[in-house]
Amino acid sequence: MRLSTVAPFRIILYCAFFVASSLLAIGYLGFSGSLVHADTNVSFYPTWKILKPTERKLFVSGYLQGWRDSRRVIEIVKMHIEENPDKAVASLEKIRKLYGTADLPVDGLIEQLTKFYSDPENQDAPLSVAVSASR
Repeated sequence: MRLSTVAPFRIILYCAFFVASSLLAIGYLGFSGSLVHADTNVSFYPTWKILKPTERKLFVSGYLQGWRDSRRVIEIVKMHIEENPDKAVASLEKIRKLYGTADLPVDGLIEQLTKFYSDPENQDAPLSVAVSASR
């Protein structure tokens, strides 16, 4: 799929996925004195201890990029909600449906991303666009 054929609405919805994730994280921070955790019942330590230093660096770099992406999407959603307060809940419901992305098999997604980026026209695309196109 070429970058130019990715529907703008689909890209916006994918970005909104990051907003919803961020809003949940912020909400969690607002109601809890502990750190933000995706799943409070599962320790990350077993994974962390088997990662080599380079793998840790790559993992943490990716994790922080997700937070930066979320921060930008929150800014976009905040502006949208301020301009369209009556559509806020409906918009968030559409975003909620995007959480299925988190359940994609990693190997399949890697294959789709490799295919997407093999097209020279897509090589300047951000990861969020590539993942959206791979869905």
